Amino acid sequence: MEAFTSQDDESGLFEELSQSLSGGFLSSGYISVNALLIYWQENDLGFDTEVVMLQQFLTADYKFNTTTFAIPSERSEQALRKAITDFIFDRALPGTLAIIYYGGHGDPDEASRKSIWAACVLRLSESLITNESWL
Repeated sequence: MEAFTSQDDESGLFEELSQSLSGGFLSSGYISVNALLIYWQENDLGFDTEVVMLQQFLTADYKFNTTTFAIPSERSEQALRKAITDFIFDRALPGTLAIIYYGGHGDPDEASRKSIWAACVLRLSESLITNESWL
């Protein structure tokens, strides 16, 4: 999902999400739905704004429990691993649905078979390389 900045893009995002979620997760047997919304603390496309909009939408319209996490530039992989591990431990309980959303840049690295996550397109030195099987 790309970062949305204009009013038309925002309404398109919400319409797409509404259609996707129209079945209602809570009516399908889940006790609760928990979402971890991840983005880079420093980024070049406004992913922080996108995550705030998504959080408001999921909590207000669908009553999801949401947690946000801004990936720091320093020790990013360790901080991200801790945030995801804590979320899984605290929120991925029997009878619940746990969703992890990432707002940021990413590409596969075919040679290493890993995902490359980055805060900005041009600042690859700040990229986070993760093992695809872990994420």
